[in-house]
Amino acid sequence: MYTHMKQTILISLLLISTIFQLSAQGNNSTGKVLSFTIDGYIKTNDGPASYAAISITDLNLHAAADENGYFKFKRIPQGKHEIQVQSMGYADKTINTHVVNEDVHLSIKLDNATFELEEVEVMAKKNQRNKLEIKETAIEYVQPTSLSDVFVLLPGNLYKENALTNFSLNTNRQVGSDKNTSLGIGLVADGIPQLEDGNRTQMIGITDNSSTSTDGQITSRTGINAGTDMRYISTDHIQSVEVERGISSPRYGNISSGQIHINSKYGVSPLKIRTKIDLKNKLIYAGKGFSLGEKKGTLHIGADFLHSVDDIREEMEKFSRFTTQLYYNNKVVFKNNTSLDLDAKIAQTISVNKMKKDELTYEYNETYMADYNKTDFMLKGKFNVDKKWIDNVELLTSFNRVKDRIDRHYCVITGNPKSMPLSYEEGEHEGYYLPTMYYSDFYVENIPLNFYSQLNINSRVNITPKSTLKLEYGVDFHSIKNKGDGAVIENEKLPPFPSNNTYMRPRRNYEIPAIENGAAYLQTTLIVHPTENQTGRLNIGYRFSELFNLPEDYALNHRLLVEPRINMNYAFGKKVKHNIRLGYGEENKLPTMDYLYPEKIYKDFWMLNAYTNNSENRHLITYTKVYDAANKDLKENKNRKVEVGYDFDWKQVQLSCTAFFEKSTTGFEYFTFYSPVSYQRYMNLKEDVDISNRRPEKTDYEEQTFKEFTTYTQVMNSKKTIKKGIEYRLTLPKIRKIKTDVEINGAYYQTDYGSSLPDYYYPNSKIGDNLYPYVGVYDLDSIRHRERLNTNFWFNTHIPRFKIIFTNFFQFVWLQTSQYTDNFEGTYKKVPYEYIDFNGVTHKVTQEELAKIYANDDIQWYQLRRPTTTRKYAKEEKPIYILWNIKVTKEFGSFVKLSMFVNNIVDVHPKYLSNTSSQTKREWSNPYFGMEMILNVAKKGNKK
Repeated sequence: MYTHMKQTILISLLLISTIFQLSAQGNNSTGKVLSFTIDGYIKTNDGPASYAAISITDLNLHAAADENGYFKFKRIPQGKHEIQVQSMGYADKTINTHVVNEDVHLSIKLDNATFELEEVEVMAKKNQRNKLEIKETAIEYVQPTSLSDVFVLLPGNLYKENALTNFSLNTNRQVGSDKNTSLGIGLVADGIPQLEDGNRTQMIGITDNSSTSTDGQITSRTGINAGTDMRYISTDHIQSVEVERGISSPRYGNISSGQIHINSKYGVSPLKIRTKIDLKNKLIYAGKGFSLGEKKGTLHIGADFLHSVDDIREEMEKFSRFTTQLYYNNKVVFKNNTSLDLDAKIAQTISVNKMKKDELTYEYNETYMADYNKTDFMLKGKFNVDKKWIDNVELLTSFNRVKDRIDRHYCVITGNPKSMPLSYEEGEHEGYYLPTMYYSDFYVENIPLNFYSQLNINSRVNITPKSTLKLEYGVDFHSIKNKGDGAVIENEKLPPFPSNNTYMRPRRNYEIPAIENGAAYLQTTLIVHPTENQTGRLNIGYRFSELFNLPEDYALNHRLLVEPRINMNYAFGKKVKHNIRLGYGEENKLPTMDYLYPEKIYKDFWMLNAYTNNSENRHLITYTKVYDAANKDLKENKNRKVEVGYDFDWKQVQLSCTAFFEKSTTGFEYFTFYSPVSYQRYMNLKEDVDISNRRPEKTDYEEQTFKEFTTYTQVMNSKKTIKKGIEYRLTLPKIRKIKTDVEINGAYYQTDYGSSLPDYYYPNSKIGDNLYPYVGVYDLDSIRHRERLNTNFWFNTHIPRFKIIFTNFFQFVWLQTSQYTDNFEGTYKKVPYEYIDFNGVTHKVTQEELAKIYANDDIQWYQLRRPTTTRKYAKEEKPIYILWNIKVTKEFGSFVKLSMFVNNIVDVHPKYLSNTSSQTKREWSNPYFGMEMILNVAKKGNKK
């Protein structure tokens, strides 16, 4: 870690020196730093644009207008500056102004966001901070039901059918999906990180480390250790979404795979009603923004209801949610020209269809009830000081409570009598037999309480007439405490998953300590303008974080984590504009509560197993071995990223390419270990012993020592994920004759999934009357290698005269492969480099033993060879596939917007040969259509 830090610091100093030299070359003769004021009013046809957001993008300055639409920026250096204005319900406005030797006063007029305008933005765009931004008009045009729907606009993302009945893993710059990536994607709502690290579900049959059969009804619908469930995030409360896929700001931590920033709707707006109907989903939303009076701010209120059915034949496949949100904002101006931007939000999310049924639950008289209820409160205040060394001070505080509970009345059919212990200590215990059929009642309850607070300070100084230095620094604290019961079996003698000898004795979640994380960060941004048509920007930041409240013997307890992050870009050109980008960063994702505090694993083995038809004469004695599954050496998942990009802009032709490399070798995974166990067994009756009419005892049998291997799982920092790729986006000039904008985007992704730990293999056979005595340890370094190349074509035909937009979307996946590789690729027989015996001793494989393993005549050794087939290493290549979606949206006057879409109207998925069998495969998808209507009940009234 320190080597990477030293390299980062040296590179930072070199870049700073270079940019300062460029800055010095552009200084005027006097060297005097002059600064001026840019102020003005933002207006609309309906009056002042109260509380509109305004920014000077080239200086990375942001502010909010007051109630009268007035804004003011001080200490602005000479030169050209780009100003952007945003206000809900109005089209974004970008203007360029030139500060020479005097203050600049502006009057900015915003137009209503209507299809009557020539320029309507319905695609994602890259902003000055190199983030992809999806604004309100584009979000509406996608016609989403949840946040995940809008990501189809991003390069490299593929269209997929909307399915809300199961938890969906988030992906980022990869082929396929994995839990570590999904867990590492940070969701930030109005500056507040939304973490799911406090959920904990420890019960065999439900947890990730279950070695027995699981309850698919629960595991498919929950996302323990998998990040945020996007199904519960309604886009109807969102003003814009920013997606940061590369190097994140050090302001945010506890991430490893990029970030999603959500900005909520606020301000005055007419009553908007949105309805959406398609084959699977029914949605209705209503929202309105009110003015609370002079100097009292605004209140925006919205609520929506969604009902989704993936398959009408499956009653279990239903999902319904109700969300509501209240957002208050105000700007208080003080007499000394300082001001306070005040924001507060209360949001509620509730699952509606709690009881779920299907054919099997009816047949077996089972019940499944799910209850999700989330309350979120946020308070944010930004004090605009605007002094020489301090621009503003911001304090954010949030609290949310989630109640997530699943109740099950579950039918268990064992077929044969199962032995069952009920012991909490290691050693010999009396056991009992389970019925062949019974009902098990249990519930899983999580009630995480999340508290978050962050203090941010922004400073700015004009170093020279051509350079500006911005400093951002702050501290934050995050606490998560789970008040739920966790996994509770009402009658422990009737377990829901008794299919093998692995059990847990769950603790209550509220007995687990809270996770507390403190952090500090510093970020410097140097902006220089060597000439009028050149801009250099260097962003260097460090984040320092530490976990508190852990047991003293945990490796992460009070361990300081350092994350350096650098972003640099250099823009030049007048008519033909170029922008070169470079970034490096390290991001850490901390383990969740479920990973940090697993339950002990109880492995039970029968010593005496005497089962008769007469229940009074049955006798079961078991031996219990207890394993502590907590890995106290567990560390953070560190992801290192490198990113290089190039942007080109000439006469409405825009090209953006980004190449990236990400590597993580410390991801979280449950790893299976083999452990020898020895205990006494009583199987053979002694001579002249009669137990036909009585309960047998140990003394009736001959005693023998029995040895075997058992398995247990433990979460390790061993998951490897390596991502490489190139993302591209090309925007062509409008085809005037048919009024069509063309965008071509896509990506080539190469993703490797593997593990950094050796592989264990047990032949599970016998030598004579004894079990096989060795477990082989193999250095496989197995990798699942995936590739994908796709191109998406967007043809957006916009006819302002008729207020209509028609979109043709074509998706081509040119390449999609998957291949397994390891260190023994091409070798028919895999051999170990170590082996473990019944005493738990690990031995290196000698040349003599290796020869015995390869020989066919030594039954004790040759079984350690792991046979394989060449088919296992065969590359699976899917053929090119194509799909075509169409969408049309028409505005009627100023009040009604009607949309219709047909997806998969053409879907070409040819057959291909599977790499695991000689059979062919084919992926099927059906045409999918629906419609949506947005109704604006009233226009904004004029404000005095």
